[in-house]
Amino acid sequence: MFTPWNSPEQLRALIAKGKVDVALMTVASAAALHNKGVHCTVVAVFSGPAWIVSTNQEFSSVDMLNGEEILLPFGPGEMPEVVLRILMKKHGLSFMPRHVGSALEAVGMLRSGRAKHAFLVEPAAGKAMSALGIQIDTSGIPVLGCLDIRALWAETFPQSPCMPLGALTVFGSLADSQEALTAIRTSYVEGVSHAREHPRMALETTGDVFPVLGRSLEGMNVERVCDIRIMDSDHAAMMATFFLTRLLEVSPASVGGRMPGEDFLRLSDARH
Repeated sequence: MFTPWNSPEQLRALIAKGKVDVALMTVASAAALHNKGVHCTVVAVFSGPAWIVSTNQEFSSVDMLNGEEILLPFGPGEMPEVVLRILMKKHGLSFMPRHVGSALEAVGMLRSGRAKHAFLVEPAAGKAMSALGIQIDTSGIPVLGCLDIRALWAETFPQSPCMPLGALTVFGSLADSQEALTAIRTSYVEGVSHAREHPRMALETTGDVFPVLGRSLEGMNVERVCDIRIMDSDHAAMMATFFLTRLLEVSPASVGGRMPGEDFLRLSDARH
């Protein structure tokens, strides 16, 4: 049974109650749980589309965020804030965080003019782009008014250009079964590849299985929403370790106070 989660707190509560076998979550949250003694292992790391969406139609560079207030979904210390702190610090910039309860709340505040900038992932980012009338090119990429966080990470850290924000994490007894880990990893990689190759079909399937989620994607650029990039297994561990190290430097609590042990990442065969 697949259960969509709406906040990091909800997911952590489900895991604490032993109701989760496999989860798509941030790699930082997985590391923090591992460091707290939760039996889990990560079998794939990936990045999804993430943006700074602005009401300023001329907005196009990170420098334009210096000293600005930025809406951040979820609470202090969650990934939107920590990632932005890492990037802004590296560029010698600062910002004023303003936390909101959800991505949809942030979209509403942008739409009503109560805020200028927000850190958003898809599909909320797409909703904001549509509501603000942001121009989109033929490939589905915003022309101005947005900043691609993945591209900014690659520019900022060329030595580790992929930002493995997400993790496919396996819990409990399943984490002890190599057969189960391989099957879970393979199914996810194949599913993501199919969605990227056939985004319209993926949207239809989503609507059939999860009508509420499907309706939320109506009118979205599904090619952009499905642009999930799984890290090649040959480099995934290195990039995940680099990412976690940057998180530890800026916000030790976000990863549980230390780097996770060697059994945390089991990424073999996790190829595109």
